[in-house]
Amino acid sequence: MQAIESLLPLAKAGHPEAACAVANVFGQDDDPRVAVNEKLVKTLLQIVKSTVDKTVISGTRFIRRHMLMSLSNLAASEANKALLCRHGALNVIRQAALSPVGEDPHKQETDSFIAKCIWNLAFSDEVREKINADQELVNWLKTLQLRSLNETARKNAAGALFTLDQASNQVCL
Repeated sequence: MQAIESLLPLAKAGHPEAACAVANVFGQDDDPRVAVNEKLVKTLLQIVKSTVDKTVISGTRFIRRHMLMSLSNLAASEANKALLCRHGALNVIRQAALSPVGEDPHKQETDSFIAKCIWNLAFSDEVREKINADQELVNWLKTLQLRSLNETARKNAAGALFTLDQASNQVCL
């Protein structure tokens, strides 16, 4: 716990690696040290976006699936959902889901984290409405649920669709 306490000031200051570590350790809890921290959220979203755009931040190329795991953990906290969405999390997640990634041996795992992000955010009424309005993203989830080779990805997509009240709707390809 001492190590995480030392990472908090760095994460809150926007240090990318510290922000990811803190999101992974505390993100799933409504821990007041992490919840509703604007700088932490902005930093994490910037990092995730850099993995989608394939850009470098501070000389580092971050790994997409690791960053999406951090984001999905942070999105589990009720206090963070609105803040994440206010800073464009849905657009970043949409880009991650729908952008071609080329050769990625970890695509199934990455898709699992994207679906988990959507599922976690969909517990907010406001966010659920926005996601349901994006038919392309909903269809991506439906396709993932039906076709993914990764069981966790299928389960996360099914959970997201259930939370979005889309579980019984037909797939539109």
